[in-house]
Amino acid sequence: MSVSCLAPGPVYTKPEIVKDTKEKLGWLGDFMEVAPARVGEIAVKKTMKGKMIIVPGKPARFVSNIIRALPRRWAAGIYYTLGKEN
Repeated sequence: MSVSCLAPGPVYTKPEIVKDTKEKLGWLGDFMEVAPARVGEIAVKKTMKGKMIIVPGKPARFVSNIIRALPRRWAAGIYYTLGKEN
C-alpha cells in the first residue's frame, strides 16, 4: 500500500479559478496550467507506479522544485501572499 500527494498547480476547472489564477499569477498561471483530464491521467499513472509526490506538467514541477529549494520562511511568504483574498 502507498499514499500519493497530488500537487497539480493551476487547473482551470471553472471560470472563477481562471480569473483568480490570472489575477494572482498572470502569465505564469497560464504557463503552468494543466488540463483537468491530463491531471487525472498523470495522477492515476503515477499513483499506480507508487510515486509519493505527483506534480503534473514540466513548468509546475520546475516551480515546485524552486520553491522547495527556498528557505521555508520565503516559501511560506510566497504561499501566504498568493493565498490572500483581494
